[in-house]
Amino acid sequence: MKNLVIDIGNSAVKYAVFEKGECIWRCSASKNAVEEFEYACSLGIGHVAISSVSTTGDELHHAIEHIPYPTLKISTKTKLPFKIAEYIPDTLGADRISAVAGAYQMFPHQDVLVIDLGTCITYEYLTHEGIYTCGNIAPGLQMRLKAMHEHTTLLPEYTYDGIWPDILGTNTHDAMIGGVVWGIKGELECYIRTFRKANPDLQIVLTGGDSKSFIDKLEMPVCHESMLVEKGLNYILEYNFNE
Repeated sequence: MKNLVIDIGNSAVKYAVFEKGECIWRCSASKNAVEEFEYACSLGIGHVAISSVSTTGDELHHAIEHIPYPTLKISTKTKLPFKIAEYIPDTLGADRISAVAGAYQMFPHQDVLVIDLGTCITYEYLTHEGIYTCGNIAPGLQMRLKAMHEHTTLLPEYTYDGIWPDILGTNTHDAMIGGVVWGIKGELECYIRTFRKANPDLQIVLTGGDSKSFIDKLEMPVCHESMLVEKGLNYILEYNFNE
């Protein structure tokens, strides 16, 4: 039997179907589309796991409410393969929980810093005892560009095309893009240096839609897993239904 995992983010929905721990189908779709969801459900699904950071009552959410399979909606109340420190509030996002689960599966019994470069940039710390202890949230790449446009009179709104800029720009476009991506690079390296200073054996895992732009630009070794959230969702699903 196959597992369907659904990651409903701020910008898009990611689907993945797993069989015996291997991803056999995946796609990304609009938050308002149901065609991909309906196709995934036609693949012989046995269980479903959902991570959602959206509360929009759109057609997709309506369809999900009527899934005819055993379904896990991830939260701090879900039975997890790792522990969440008691002082962490119940508002901890399902996407962050799923990313940490993916990192725990990759690096059991090791300290891990998970960095997810999506709409927001999140930082999550998991100890070698398997305890999620703390994390941060920062504006993501496109959010920073959009904020400069919305909070000024003359700065245009640009979208990053993945081409790495010079450290200083010679026009408005290059100056804004460079300011954001070089700023994020410095931010990532600061976090990594700070944590590794105290723990040289710390594992670093990058994920998220913008992570591919930084993985080869960082001046220290890190791991990259583009499907960390989806793999974490499948891990949680198997942990709940395969015991």
